Amino acid sequence: MLLVPMLSRRPAHIEALNLAAICAFHMDRKQEAEAYWRRAITEHPGESGPYNNLGNALKALGRPDEARALYRTAIELRPDFVVAHYNLADTLEALGHRDEAEESLRRALILKPDFAEAHLNLARLLAQKSRVTEAEAEYRQALAARPGYAEAHNNLGNLLKDTGRFDEAAAQLRQAVAARPDWADAHYNLGNVLKAQERLQDAERAYRDAVALRPDFADALNNLRGVLQSLGRLPEAKEAYRRLIAVNADSASAHFNLGNVLYREAALGDWARAVEAEAAYRRAL
Repeated sequence: MLLVPMLSRRPAHIEALNLAAICAFHMDRKQEAEAYWRRAITEHPGESGPYNNLGNALKALGRPDEARALYRTAIELRPDFVVAHYNLADTLEALGHRDEAEESLRRALILKPDFAEAHLNLARLLAQKSRVTEAEAEYRQALAARPGYAEAHNNLGNLLKDTGRFDEAAAQLRQAVAARPDWADAHYNLGNVLKAQERLQDAERAYRDAVALRPDFADALNNLRGVLQSLGRLPEAKEAYRRLIAVNADSASAHFNLGNVLYREAALGDWARAVEAEAAYRRAL
């Protein structure tokens, strides 16, 4: 209501238009929000902000081509608009233009060398291109810019795991968990490193932490059952399989592996499990 008198002016103040658009967008009045930002562009054509903001809205609405054009216009109006370079990079990556996305991220980092998110995204792009050494350096730059950056610790840990540097990977992932204790993925990734090191009891704890945070975390449940099976704790492994099947009833591998556990219990003398094993195998088939 307070914005109405301000919006009735022609031209309206740019901040009033921007605030009205943001409010409308978050109230799920997307068309109204777009109209406000387009009005801001019409009434203030030399201002770069409305182009960037409308680009963000259109990207969120699944219109990346339009968003890309708006970010480019924002940058033409203001070449040092760091956030617009970053947003353009994100959109270019979504459109599959990784090389152009890399260029945009590097421009953003020239303008703002301590831009932690840009270092993180650049590192991720480089890792996808198998440029591991460069990716590692960018993750470390992200951490230098923002100590305790959970996402950077997590991604660097995964990168180090993939190169066989398990001790370093575990150290990074422990820092990710410490920074974001409620992040199930970080616990899961730590479990994967510990499992690769054959530290099965530690891996079990990490997977259990992941599942406690996200009970329907199928990959964590699957890896937990594998660890429990390797430790010879068949009843617990069986329970993990049943939980996995409850999450994904159409997982043939889960039914098959449950059948294996039940079959092994039958072979160890619990003959009643043979019927359950048969049922599990039939479901898998």
